Amino acid sequence: MLLRLLRPLAPLALLAPGLAATPARGAAPAPLPYRFLVVIHDQWKDPASEVIQERNEFSLLCSLLRSWGLPFAIHRLDQQRFDAYHLLDREGRPLYGTILWNAPGAALDAHGTGTLRLLVRDHGVGLVAFSDTVENPVIAELAGLRPQGKSTTTGRLEPAGEHFITRGVEPNPPVPVVTKLHRSPWTTANQPTVSGPNVALAGATAIARSGSQPLLTVHAHPGGGRVVWLDVERSSGRLFRQEMRDILKRALVWVQGYALYAEYPRSVVLSMDDMGSSD
Repeated sequence: MLLRLLRPLAPLALLAPGLAATPARGAAPAPLPYRFLVVIHDQWKDPASEVIQERNEFSLLCSLLRSWGLPFAIHRLDQQRFDAYHLLDREGRPLYGTILWNAPGAALDAHGTGTLRLLVRDHGVGLVAFSDTVENPVIAELAGLRPQGKSTTTGRLEPAGEHFITRGVEPNPPVPVVTKLHRSPWTTANQPTVSGPNVALAGATAIARSGSQPLLTVHAHPGGGRVVWLDVERSSGRLFRQEMRDILKRALVWVQGYALYAEYPRSVVLSMDDMGSSD
């Protein structure tokens, strides 16, 4: 496995049998768990939480995480409470290193709001929030943003300054041709204008814009976690665009602090001819 680091990890020590470990003075904190939590509202129509059949950004998000080899769980706010029972272990440590907040229209009670603040500010858990979820007051607070209604933009991505998340990402590549085999009612956005939330910066930094409107913002809490807000407007299917997928992947690395990639020695060649029977 290849370990890519963006945050220092705690030093490792080899101890003789019978000796106990003593935390080094000024030692770096332990790395966040390499587990991701996707928080949704009512997008999943299967009450048993077994099959994802919806054609929306939720199903695409799960497919992306699977294809990237990221271990993740799904937390349904329409069925579960957002509390310490689901988010902390017995020692009070977070179970997940990064939370992907994709719960439009969901409201948290005081306990849930306090739990999310605790995870991000005190435990250093990363947070990636999507589009209109910024209308939730605690999401806007943690992201360093202030919602200001709706706006209409061209949808074009314009990087603003240098940042790890946007480094190497090709903005606004040509829209790929969707063949008959892959065509569906919800395909890559190719619209002259896109409607989405309008936000003002309240501590965050915009690292990409669409015209004058922030499209991608970052905010780091002192001694706490990192927060990314990405305006992947839902109705236009903006998350289907390749540059948005690249940005999302790099955003997950930035908020998590490190990434794990599988390396193969290329000793085995797998050939598959029938795409229809890939399972």
